[in-house]
Amino acid sequence: MEFAKKFDHNDISSVLLMETCYKDMEISGNDSIEEVVKNIESLFGMNHTYGSCSYNIFKNKKYLGRFVQSIALYLHVLNAFSTSSNALTETVEIN
Repeated sequence: MEFAKKFDHNDISSVLLMETCYKDMEISGNDSIEEVVKNIESLFGMNHTYGSCSYNIFKNKKYLGRFVQSIALYLHVLNAFSTSSNALTETVEIN
């Protein structure tokens, strides 16, 4: 029996999508940190369309809140992390 994570329902961990999103928002790793902070601050106050990459970055509590809380829980007082069995998919291999 093998368990695999059912994590990436919305391609949350896709590096390619994040790089494309940053490029579309004109945030570059080649810029100085001051320029990046300035760009982020100006983008932070804007309205972002639901479902857009900028919405997913700047409105992350709305985007990730229910998803993360439905599969995981972090108890900061105990420094403990728990996950739901719903976050796992059971795979049975028959040889």
